[in-house]
Amino acid sequence: MFFLIGQKAMVKNCPCGKKGENKNQIAAYKDDKGELHTYSAVCTHLGCTVTWNPVEKSFDCPCHGSRFSASKGRVVNGPANSNLESRQYQGCNAPS
Repeated sequence: MFFLIGQKAMVKNCPCGKKGENKNQIAAYKDDKGELHTYSAVCTHLGCTVTWNPVEKSFDCPCHGSRFSASKGRVVNGPANSNLESRQYQGCNAPS
């Protein structure tokens, strides 16, 4: 699991970078206004699991370098051509 408490971002239950085991994982970001943005953690390029980039405040794919904005899930850098899929998720709390 990856949690960044200071930026309120996480990838829940992440086997980072493994294809095919990430269909139900969530990439989540809580912005400065407290709004929670949740997406599928599956990169739309070839299906790897995205990770959190605290410097750029983006979800990045470790496999081929795609980058997605934290607030909208939009492609910032390819090779991915599609945005992250929006997902509903309840209970996004870091473990104690």
